[in-house]
Amino acid sequence: MKKLTFLLLLCLVLLFAGCSKKSSSDDTTSGSNCTWTTVFSDDFNRINGPIGNNYQDTILSVYGQSGSGFADIFNNSLRVSTNQCYWAIWYLTNVDGSKIRSTIKCTVPSAPGPYNFGLGGRMTSPGQMSQTGYFGGINADTLQIFRINGTSSQRFAAHYYKIQSGHTYKLSLVIDEASIIATVIDLNTDETASITATDTGSNVPGKIFSINGNTFGGQADLLFDDFLIERCQ
Repeated sequence: MKKLTFLLLLCLVLLFAGCSKKSSSDDTTSGSNCTWTTVFSDDFNRINGPIGNNYQDTILSVYGQSGSGFADIFNNSLRVSTNQCYWAIWYLTNVDGSKIRSTIKCTVPSAPGPYNFGLGGRMTSPGQMSQTGYFGGINADTLQIFRINGTSSQRFAAHYYKIQSGHTYKLSLVIDEASIIATVIDLNTDETASITATDTGSNVPGKIFSINGNTFGGQADLLFDDFLIERCQ
């Protein structure tokens, strides 16, 4: 179990590492033909302490390092504080539907740091990191979409987008059958980027959604707010 957990957490770094040809899309109308119905929402406005029974967190050291980290509720935000770690916050309830949108806001540290954050969708089970599913996320300068296949990954799309220290970002991931859209908005400047990918491979049957990321070479405290999962009706 622990080995399997590490394997897909290792894949999370591949999500953000990226070195293939970049492609982009200006499709920011991911819900234009939908009436979105809320499946789950969490503004994290509650007493400081554990993140709650709706979630399971997985935090593991980067391979070969003595990492440390934790996730908690801090000042009405979800705080993920890590150093040399891969991490994921799993929403524990299955989400049914052919078209699902998940959204999260993230405030990044004022101090520079090697950190990444993203959203996962259609994973097969929480905590089982060696599985199949989709990830859309951003590292220091690239918005990306990946499909994870067990212990390997395939990058579908990427677009240059540089994170600014201390800014707050709104990230969304839409999965519509074989179509995946990732969109990021800088809420300080309104700078927006969106990428679209089509998966021509086998069906991805999972129903678990997550918030995820990693840190390398230093401490990073990321603050998350307004986690939302919606279904297209």
